[in-house]
Amino acid sequence: MGRPALSAVVHVSPRAAHDVSTDGGIPGMLSSVVLPGVTTWNAFILPLVVLNSEDQWTLPLGVMHFASTYSSDAARTLAFTVVSLIPALVFYVIAERHIVGGLTAGSVKG
Repeated sequence: MGRPALSAVVHVSPRAAHDVSTDGGIPGMLSSVVLPGVTTWNAFILPLVVLNSEDQWTLPLGVMHFASTYSSDAARTLAFTVVSLIPALVFYVIAERHIVGGLTAGSVKG
């Protein structure tokens, strides 16, 4: 006899699958993709250790390298930092309604 947790049969009713696939499930699914995506986007230590060449670095690593190279030029460093924020800001502006809807969907009943 196997372990009960491993031998359990998972059954998803067609109605439950339909409920998730309608408009009500999209904000929740989008939030479950966005939050790990933000964590990956902001990753610093793992790429610093794993990636060997500068052409593979993530944006946070590039900002750190740029800031250490041009530490005497604050305006250039701040400009590079602002430019590196543009992709995240554009994504947030486009997906903000779905992100907030997904985060608040299950918090209040009524």
